[in-house]
Amino acid sequence: MRLVLHVAHLNHVPYETIDLRLDIPVSMDIAAIHKKVVLRRRGGYCYELNRLFAWLLRTLGFKLHYLSASLWHGERGFGPEYEHLILLVEGDPPWLLDVGHGDVFDNPMPLADGRVQVESVGEFSLRKVGDDWYLLRRSGGDSWMPQYRFNLRARPFRQFLLRIAWTQASPLSAYRNRTIVYRSAGAGRLLLNTDTLTHIQAQSCSYRKVEKINYLDMLASVFGIKLPDCMPVEALLMPDGRKGVAEES
Repeated sequence: MRLVLHVAHLNHVPYETIDLRLDIPVSMDIAAIHKKVVLRRRGGYCYELNRLFAWLLRTLGFKLHYLSASLWHGERGFGPEYEHLILLVEGDPPWLLDVGHGDVFDNPMPLADGRVQVESVGEFSLRKVGDDWYLLRRSGGDSWMPQYRFNLRARPFRQFLLRIAWTQASPLSAYRNRTIVYRSAGAGRLLLNTDTLTHIQAQSCSYRKVEKINYLDMLASVFGIKLPDCMPVEALLMPDGRKGVAEES
């Protein structure tokens, strides 16, 4: 069941940072997230989506834990603790779940060192080094690249709250500096990065610019996000860094 639910979530609920970009406060209350995602048919970012998914799985009887992950930022290395929230479902083996990233695995990954999992956007593998685990990815024959690092220490949700507040308030927060929307699209991903729509596949990517006049229609038709006509599209289209220099992704 967890496999079906994970894939269905990625196919129907987008990862998106629209509220953060518009300085709209994002509540971490389960009822508020449920209203936003289920009733208003919106998406959210990792803390919202994985928190709501954890609530669903626990309601269905699964035992799971929140884990803290640090994202990989290329030359800048790994980010801080609590930068990303992921889920570990108890089992033999345990399973790693993540519906709040946008561009990692479609299917839950068994916690197995060195196992390779083939997905529509490439291959994924988990590698253990000491107490740390690394999610790695490669596409089209490229080298393995880290996506994030984590350990198996269970974290209460309250430990994420300081980082969540930072993502919503800091002028350095990348969530506030660009508009990002992701959705799984069968054989690949659809990514909106401010004004560029990208179709990501394992072997190729295609791009197109989105004009202001078509922006709300594109969000509705491509991602299922229906925003009111009065939404300030200009704010969503502002170049990266309108509030400062982004320090995370």
